[in-house]
Amino acid sequence: MIHTPAAGIVGFALLGAGFAPVVPITFSAAGNTGLGPTGVILGRVVTMGYLGSIVGPIIIGGVAHATGLRGALFVLVVLALVITLAADCLSTAAAGEPVAAPAWPGA
Repeated sequence: MIHTPAAGIVGFALLGAGFAPVVPITFSAAGNTGLGPTGVILGRVVTMGYLGSIVGPIIIGGVAHATGLRGALFVLVVLALVITLAADCLSTAAAGEPVAAPAWPGA
């Protein structure tokens, strides 16, 4: 283990750099799902993002209270794995290929 503040700053900078492309790719994929009007679908995704920015710190704080900060930050590792597993679906939609048929005719 490295127990210096500089190592922590570098680690969080790398984490941020790794997560940085997630939002634009997700927005692009949402717009290309073919499930309905782009504005409606993108609005739903943005709403979920805002909800996550409110609920995420609460969850991490709760886990930190129960298990300690190390256990709470492990939540980020799990979420990174989920993003990695879902990346194939996002890359297909972000490439502009519809991934589903519209939910209603004429959409």
